[in-house]
Amino acid sequence: WVLTNANGLGGTPSWIQLSPTGTLPSAREESSAVYDTTSNTLIIFGGAGNSVLFNDVWLLSHANGVGGTPAWTQLSPTGTPPALRLGQTAVYAAASNSMTVFGGNNSTGSLNDTWVLSNANGSGGAPAWTQLAPLGTIPPARVQQTAVYDPTTGRMIVFGGTNYPAGAFFNDVW
Repeated sequence: WVLTNANGLGGTPSWIQLSPTGTLPSAREESSAVYDTTSNTLIIFGGAGNSVLFNDVWLLSHANGVGGTPAWTQLSPTGTPPALRLGQTAVYAAASNSMTVFGGNNSTGSLNDTWVLSNANGSGGAPAWTQLAPLGTIPPARVQQTAVYDPTTGRMIVFGGTNYPAGAFFNDVW
């Protein structure tokens, strides 16, 4: 679905259902999604559906319904992928065409690892996963946190979340 005039400035906002071509991703919840405005591509990673965890990557071209028929494509990145997970957060850096993924939850509990998918929108070379080893204190493992990307500083800013199954709720910023 696309919400046109979402900011209310170009007219009354309204919902339009897209009809993408290609193989659709499995139905899922708690996946992470980022949007590349330059290529008009939605990128989704992971999530869960029907008690199955995913660590796959899918692209939706023409994601805003403009410029052509939307189409789903599954990426096959090189490198070792992140573990299966749901409830992770992700941000997109347009300048480097990379998606950074943090945390989430799998069958062992909450996670606090950080991964980068290069060439995330499917262009500029083969997509590849790399696990980061950030310096300093690493945030406690968490799921269902929020994150934003600051392109000026190149930082992913993470807020809140919870630690499953312990049930601790976080009110912190990293």
